[in-house]
Amino acid sequence: MVGCVGAFLVTELILPEEFESGFVLKIGKLHFLDEQWIEPLGETTSIVVNQPFKQRIKNSLGIERDADKIEYNAVPSENSVATFRVFGRSAQEAFNIAKFLDDEIVKRHDNLFQGGLAAARTTLKQLEDQLEKLAAELERSKKLLSSLESNPGINAPAVILLESNIHSKERNLTDLIHSRNTLKFHLSSISTYPTQVLEAPFLPEERSAPNTLLNVAATAVLITALWVLLLFGISRTEGENGIEVSEDSD
Repeated sequence: MVGCVGAFLVTELILPEEFESGFVLKIGKLHFLDEQWIEPLGETTSIVVNQPFKQRIKNSLGIERDADKIEYNAVPSENSVATFRVFGRSAQEAFNIAKFLDDEIVKRHDNLFQGGLAAARTTLKQLEDQLEKLAAELERSKKLLSSLESNPGINAPAVILLESNIHSKERNLTDLIHSRNTLKFHLSSISTYPTQVLEAPFLPEERSAPNTLLNVAATAVLITALWVLLLFGISRTEGENGIEVSEDSD
């Protein structure tokens, strides 16, 4: 009787029954020909299992237990595919957590792609502005050099210094043109592989863990064994005390 009661308490309080949901994602990429911007699969699977992310889940879904008690894991495999397993105290809770994770990861990757494209376009605009400014400075320097060379009384070192400055600007202009053309080529041939939901979160129909009957049986055996050991210890202690009393009476 004691064993069964203990087994019930251990099963219901320490090992509450769980429901399992989950989903499968193919993590997306942003590809620039030989260069590649990618959200690493390992980074995704590690970010979402940290404590701050679990706290967001707790706050967003109104889960009562501590954030570190929210259980799920991500198993990466080949071809940037990750399988997420999510556990909840109820079928609806497991589904809600899985849906929250799914939405957050897809949204995060979409923001990554859009941010990458925006950053590339911003860089291109900055290069175009630098090219325009440098080209104007170079043109002014060449006109100044031409006017100095036509003046017979000009200081020769000043001409040499100006020529050196012009050559430096020409090299910078060539480098900027190369960077601008390379980035424009990459942007014109960009290909994206967005994150795809291969298997959507589902509402579990039955409990997945733990096995209540197995837990009750195993715990009953354990508590019964402990009870027997306790009784044996008590009887042995009483026996030793009885021997001591009889020796004292003599």
